[in-house]
Amino acid sequence: TLMVHKALGFVVAINSIIHGVSHYVNFYTAQMINIANTDYIHHKTYAGISGHVMTGAMFLMLVFSLNYFKTKNFELFFYTHHFYIIVYGAFMFHSLGCFVKQNNGKCVPYYSVYMYGIPLLIYSIEKIYDCFKKKVVVKKVEHTGELLKITFDKCMNYSCGQYVNVIIPGINKIQYHPFTITSCPEIDKEDMSIVIKVAGNWSYDAFNYLQTAQNATLLFTGPFASPCDKIYDYSSVILVSTGIGITPFISLLKDITNKYATQKLNLQKIDVIFINNHNEQYDWFSEE
Repeated sequence: TLMVHKALGFVVAINSIIHGVSHYVNFYTAQMINIANTDYIHHKTYAGISGHVMTGAMFLMLVFSLNYFKTKNFELFFYTHHFYIIVYGAFMFHSLGCFVKQNNGKCVPYYSVYMYGIPLLIYSIEKIYDCFKKKVVVKKVEHTGELLKITFDKCMNYSCGQYVNVIIPGINKIQYHPFTITSCPEIDKEDMSIVIKVAGNWSYDAFNYLQTAQNATLLFTGPFASPCDKIYDYSSVILVSTGIGITPFISLLKDITNKYATQKLNLQKIDVIFINNHNEQYDWFSEE
């Protein structure tokens, strides 16, 4: 889903550039042959003002979503990525006014407000759901090298491989990050656990905060989709991961081991390919 999100983002950016440049070419041509006041169209109409606002907001979103900024200053990426609110807001005004006309002077409307009505409604419902977060107190914190395992009371029903969005109010009250649940629901009846790897400024702050804070709290939304939902439908599977990407499979492998002891499974063969640069992560994986 992240790859699709990035691909769609670049498609929108490229088409926005083509759209904007085409307007400038048309306006330049119209100005040269003296058939339109392009300064007025550019800077004093709903379409012109909202178009420039959207272009600027999307440019900042694109630039600060590059990996350099995400790893060096995640907050800059996080807050500028919320400029989508500005984009959607400006888009609602983009169709207002009489920007496109027929030869007889009659306005030709285009319905950008209605285009985004249903998607915005669905998105708003999701955001309202996110307001109802689950709150837990951290029970135990263990670390191996740059990995931090956090254990807390079970606060939701979940399946192997699912993930949750986590907020640590002691660091930032609105910034959330996704983490896979590494505990197994069939084995760990009372506890849940996630694992954080130090990879940027937020995870570094979380690493230090959670090891020293007393009764630290976490806020959750989720759980969300698992890549392993259909694994028991197959007789042979290959699990491939790199680094901390092994976490979805930890819960799954625990569940498979537990099921093999109590029932007959269609799944007969599992190949795990785990590529990693740090020996301590291999040690941690084997202990899990």
